[in-house]
Amino acid sequence: MARLSQRWLPLYLQSFLAAVAFTATCYFPDGGESNRDVPCSSDEFTACCRHNHVCLSNGLCMQVGDQPFVISRGSCTDRNWDSVRCPPVCQGPDDNPSGGAVIVPISSGREPRYCCLGSVVRGSETTCVNDAEPFTLDDGEVVIGYAALSGVVRATAPTETSSAPTATNSPSASSTPGGNGPSDGSSSSNSTNIAIGAGVGVPLGVIALVSIAWALYERRQRRRCNIPPEQLRFAEHPVPPPLPPAMTGYSSQPELVQHPPVELNSREIKRT
Repeated sequence: MARLSQRWLPLYLQSFLAAVAFTATCYFPDGGESNRDVPCSSDEFTACCRHNHVCLSNGLCMQVGDQPFVISRGSCTDRNWDSVRCPPVCQGPDDNPSGGAVIVPISSGREPRYCCLGSVVRGSETTCVNDAEPFTLDDGEVVIGYAALSGVVRATAPTETSSAPTATNSPSASSTPGGNGPSDGSSSSNSTNIAIGAGVGVPLGVIALVSIAWALYERRQRRRCNIPPEQLRFAEHPVPPPLPPAMTGYSSQPELVQHPPVELNSREIKRT
């Protein structure tokens, strides 16, 4: 039970601070109250945005509840607007001091410039309405837990305790069903370790197999290089053994025998 309370303590604290912040009153630059704006932090003085807009860390608001999706100047919990936590721009008498002010970009690049309420094009130049000077803005991050993100809590990694668990012989602890089973945190940790081990072990096994195959190939090549050229040529082009006469298709020629000359009879042969 104590562990559950510690786990949900940040959520309880965030909800409490948000409830305290919602009780603060927001004011426009002319001092009028803004009934639809809510504070963007639990500080005494802070910027305010519409309940369905997103608060930014630079004191401005991002309109996401309805279109067009633009940046705007909201209100502030300081009625006199003397606090540095109030929106830093669009506070003049021509910038709708009794309500919010839309902020539009008129240039891009590394340092884009902006105007309050809108811009006008005069020839080839774009300027602000009411001949106001364009300005730059500081970078801003989304503020979690306020306005449109009032129900969102920033996720934090669980902290591990350094104290080691102690073994007890309490019969009530041993008889509790499921008391000896692993907790959700340990099971998730084990599954994470298994996934990490598989992700590391499989590539290492593949690398080992490739290394062994390459070593065997190089060893074979070295042994091949150590063979003498004559033996290597004989191994590459071996001379076939002579075939027996019966397989060649030709019989052996008989040896020539010399005989002594024979004299012919000199008797004439009668012709018929």
